[in-house]
Amino acid sequence: MTDNIPPQSLPKDVEKYGDALVKAWEQYLKIIDIYIALSGATGLIMGNLIKEIGFPALKNAPQGVTAIIAFGFCLLSLGLWRYAAQYFYEYETIGGSEIADKYFKYYGIEKPITRAFLPNPKKMAYYRLIYRWARYGSGIFYCVTWASFLLLVFCT
Repeated sequence: MTDNIPPQSLPKDVEKYGDALVKAWEQYLKIIDIYIALSGATGLIMGNLIKEIGFPALKNAPQGVTAIIAFGFCLLSLGLWRYAAQYFYEYETIGGSEIADKYFKYYGIEKPITRAFLPNPKKMAYYRLIYRWARYGSGIFYCVTWASFLLLVFCT
């Protein structure tokens, strides 16, 4: 903390900013936990199927190839969606650069890592496109992965 602002005089807007930032990071952690759990469960099932069926048989089954490819695209989509969601959480919860500057100055942070509070229309359009595409893409690829697994288990 800086010496020129006593701890008890934290402005309300700066306090609100800090609360919003904490809330945003809590959301990130929830998203990461869900991402890890779903990916881990699917990866375990895929690993067990490969062990049971054998990789050569899996390679010759179109469902197996489809499951592996769809799983890869699902992971890519989830990663992009999480990244875009992080950007928008920061943008929407941190607020403008004036409040962010007060917050970082108060806590003596000279070079903050987050840059979402800085206006950048090109970056915003890019993340908005990713956010819209990846949330549907991840769901579709995840469903294709599981449908392929079920077809592989019950139809081969």
